[in-house]
Amino acid sequence: MTSADLSLEVVLLGEPAAWHDGRPVPLGGGLRRAVFAALAMRANHSMSRAELIDAVWGPEAPASASGGLYTYISGLRRALGPAGAPKATALTTSYAGYQLALRPDALDVQRLDRLREQARVLNEAGDTAHELVALDEALALWNGEALSGVPGPFAEANRLRLKEVRLSVLERRAELLVATGRHDEVIDELVDLVRANPAREGLHGLLMTSMFRAGRQTDALEAYRRARDVLVDRFGTEPGHALRALHQRILAGDTTVGQPSEFTGSRQALRIAARTRASKPFVGRADLVARLRSSVADVLAGRGGCVWVEGAPGSGKSALLAEALAGTTAASCTVSWTGADEFTQDIPFYTVERCLSDIGAALPHVPSAHVSLGPDTPVSSVLDHVRQVVGSHVTQPLVMVLDDLQWADLESLSVWHYLRGLSQHRPLLMVSACRPLPGRRDLDLMRELTGEFRSTTVLLPPLTDPEARDLLERVQPLAHTSVRTIVALAGGNPAYLLAMAAAVEHHGQVRKWKAVPHSVAAVVLDHFGHLSVEAREVLRAMALLGDSCSVDEIMATTGARASDLVDVLAEALEVGALQESDDEVRFAHPLLRRVLYESVPVSLRLAVHQQRGC
Repeated sequence: MTSADLSLEVVLLGEPAAWHDGRPVPLGGGLRRAVFAALAMRANHSMSRAELIDAVWGPEAPASASGGLYTYISGLRRALGPAGAPKATALTTSYAGYQLALRPDALDVQRLDRLREQARVLNEAGDTAHELVALDEALALWNGEALSGVPGPFAEANRLRLKEVRLSVLERRAELLVATGRHDEVIDELVDLVRANPAREGLHGLLMTSMFRAGRQTDALEAYRRARDVLVDRFGTEPGHALRALHQRILAGDTTVGQPSEFTGSRQALRIAARTRASKPFVGRADLVARLRSSVADVLAGRGGCVWVEGAPGSGKSALLAEALAGTTAASCTVSWTGADEFTQDIPFYTVERCLSDIGAALPHVPSAHVSLGPDTPVSSVLDHVRQVVGSHVTQPLVMVLDDLQWADLESLSVWHYLRGLSQHRPLLMVSACRPLPGRRDLDLMRELTGEFRSTTVLLPPLTDPEARDLLERVQPLAHTSVRTIVALAGGNPAYLLAMAAAVEHHGQVRKWKAVPHSVAAVVLDHFGHLSVEAREVLRAMALLGDSCSVDEIMATTGARASDLVDVLAEALEVGALQESDDEVRFAHPLLRRVLYESVPVSLRLAVHQQRGC
């Protein structure tokens, strides 16, 4: 990266702004700013022309969008360039599309992600004071609503996501203040948060807890009454089990309410339980849990090995691992759990550095676990560090989990494969969890090479209907009609079940939804956002035909030839968007079909239905 690139700073947690060599960059307004925001959110990754048009204009993009995009890109190049330079080196064009090159931490959203990760590590290390500092630094990055004033569906989706991120940081900060006896400092803030987010039961619970710990039992009980009233009146649902139980404890004057142990607990238990929130109960899949616990039992007996867990997005890979490792056998192991990050795939050794940091948090006596790796670190030095860390861990078996392996940088994947080789000679269990991604030959190869070691492969099936109903019953009470509709739409995907159940609080019974709520649609579209543009367009066309259709019907609707559809349908089948059924293909999740159907302009829907004589 050139010196010009290194001097570019970008903020998106507020009104978007950029500085080049200390001077403000005129980003322009409206759609040009939306183009810049999309490129910045995907910094150091290429976005194709089609992806940018979809991000800025959405599915109803006008015919002039392509020419407009060219104009906006040209204007941004001139604006981003150093004074007197003909164009910026930060914004480049290639066969793959457009890319905005930023150094690490030049974007406030990336700094936010790093601070959240730092807080997570400190939490698992039991360092409450420094975790609180990291959370305060993360909150200080905000200067208003994220992507304020930026139009387009991409900006709107990320605005909502970042709003949720900020709320989760505020909620965790409040937990820490209550746990450390600083109840009075957080009460007023929680009152405002509850008023702005009345459906968030965790905030109601924290407000009740902080009031009770401050000696205001009557106020805490009144806070519960207000919470129940708003949940029933506005959302048609009773408070969940956790909030009701907290109310009973406060009513009984239970002095253990809000004790630090409720927020910190056993570090080893947290290292496992933190991967899936307690609000997301685990159901079914007992046979898979048993297989994974058998692998843990093997490592306890001194036999290392490898586990490969694969499933569609939202299928519950992390929940399955958390359930298996939370068993009694895992208590005798040191567990290191790292999740790869989609937005750091181009940072060499980023994921393996997080792995070593996680081991360091679990094993502070291992100095070699605390290392700083960079793009220029020789591979031999990295492998030396790895050997030292694993070699120095001799007191008890070690379980290393790499979640979302598909997002790991290539250098870290090489080191991970090396570690799997070490597992054959040590009490080391290597657990890889990933989703299928089309065209990723490196992942296919890793899966195949896993078979060379003592290995267990787990492929997650969808939940059965009874398991899906059980999950919903454990989350919150719902009307029978809503349960039946949610189960039918989700197609056994736990993430979709939970997203729709949560949406009921805000949007009422499912059968009354005029359209899929944005919070639910965002989960679905995020899961399949990495499909090729061609695959997404074919799926959108299929959505107009029904839950299932034949290849002939797809050809008639899209005008594509059979040979053109081979790779596209194979891609959709591989990621779990579609399933084969006799001589037809059908949506694996009817919810996906409904979301895609609603993304098609009404005029186009009518035209297709008229063409088919519907």
